[in-house]
Amino acid sequence: MIARAVYNSEGKIKGYVGSYHNLNRHNQDEKRLRKTLKSTIQAIANTIEKRDPYTFGHVNRVAQLSLAIAKEMGMNKDFLRGLEMGALIHDIGKIYIPAEILNRPGKLSSYEMGMIKTHSELGFDIVKDINFPWPIKDMVRQHHERLDGSGYPDGL
Repeated sequence: MIARAVYNSEGKIKGYVGSYHNLNRHNQDEKRLRKTLKSTIQAIANTIEKRDPYTFGHVNRVAQLSLAIAKEMGMNKDFLRGLEMGALIHDIGKIYIPAEILNRPGKLSSYEMGMIKTHSELGFDIVKDINFPWPIKDMVRQHHERLDGSGYPDGL
């Protein structure tokens, strides 16, 4: 309940006006939205993986490993939520890579490998305008960067 005083023209309290907010319902709505977001992200991850059978299960393993490391580091629940979402869709740019390249057995040519390497930038382009409360667009773009600067797309 939230209440405030109502004053008369002489500055004396005339009465009170109040409103009741059901915080339990708000919490339930937030949980439902969080669950819907995770389910949506998981559906996107599943779609990506169906296009690339050679890496089936990869995004879920990346999510599990990332979460295990972050928990060991003592990261908070909100950080863990964002990390999981980013891990699940980090390969979303593979949607634009031709299936003939993704599914082709054997070694890829340098041209084909170059196409594969564009998936992190393509993924960034897909998610850049989504207002996530976490830096997911950066996770998607930078997931092939390396500590020694030998990664891509920016060699960070």
